[in-house]
Amino acid sequence: AMRELAFKLVYETEVQKENNEENFELFIENNEIDDNTVIEYLKDIKDGIKENTEEIDNLIKSNLKDNWSLNRISKIY
Repeated sequence: AMRELAFKLVYETEVQKENNEENFELFIENNEIDDNTVIEYLKDIKDGIKENTEEIDNLIKSNLKDNWSLNRISKIY
């Protein structure tokens, strides 16, 4: 269940193009999450993505075919 919430958080962050505390709090509230273990897990995910965005993007780019770019990849729906 935590991984599913993490996936939703990552997707929402990507769609909104913002990774900030206000959006995180709204995510927690909207999903009615009150377990501190889950909240800390999701906060670690959020902060890890924010701190490592460039490295994550570079890893993805390095595995794309020659005629593909990062902005060509569709978001998951």
